[in-house]
Amino acid sequence: MSATEAAKAAGYPRGKSEKTFAANARGRAGAKRVKAMVVELQKPVKEKIQQQITANIEWATQFAGRHLAYARQGTCKTSCDAH
Repeated sequence: MSATEAAKAAGYPRGKSEKTFAANARGRAGAKRVKAMVVELQKPVKEKIQQQITANIEWATQFAGRHLAYARQGTCKTSCDAH
């Protein structure tokens, strides 16, 4: 979403000119207070994504370990190049 689209979605008044509205929106988006708000809003989402990535890596590591163990034993029932 562009700065102008975000400003429209937030309900900022357009004023006299679309050109100045866009310039003001870009300036507002670059303000320290706005950047701080964005970081604060993104924090829980980033934490949730990081937890999911960690869980996926743990699962994949366990799966690969089991698969390689089966391949070494000759009891693997999948068709892959691991054995």
